[in-house]
Amino acid sequence: MSEKFDFNSIYEDETWTVLYENAEGYQEKFYECIKNECEKSNFPNLTVTINDYSTGGWFSKETTKMLKIKAKKSAFMKFEIYYRAQVFGNVVLFTRLECMERNFFDTLTGKVGEELKANLRAKCRNMAQYEEFVAIDSLANIIYDNALQKMDPNFKERKMLRTKL
Repeated sequence: MSEKFDFNSIYEDETWTVLYENAEGYQEKFYECIKNECEKSNFPNLTVTINDYSTGGWFSKETTKMLKIKAKKSAFMKFEIYYRAQVFGNVVLFTRLECMERNFFDTLTGKVGEELKANLRAKCRNMAQYEEFVAIDSLANIIYDNALQKMDPNFKERKMLRTKL
């Protein structure tokens, strides 16, 4: 059974597209790479799971595989980072989604995006908690970039070109 994915919980995302001669197997390679990078970090209290997630509504429902990183035993247990690799022929779209699980009140009031991130930061009661949030957030970006370096032989050049635009 797949878990429900809430699009409105996304407050930050990034995508990277690569064209391969043969894209077969890159989804699994990407998830394995993300998992290995997370383990290499030796960051305490993180769980890494690969699961099927249900996206869309009644008429546009689809199930997709994603890797999720989530903090446990932390003030940020509702903070989740999802990684997805979607294959379209020989084109692969790699995605990182940073999310804040919405509670009933957030859903009722329609809180999304930056409001959820502000709620997350508001949970910080001291400098150590703030730094934990920044560390998890930054680690998600580092893991993504390191995985992309392995998935895209032209990653560094393309990344540099993007920053110059």
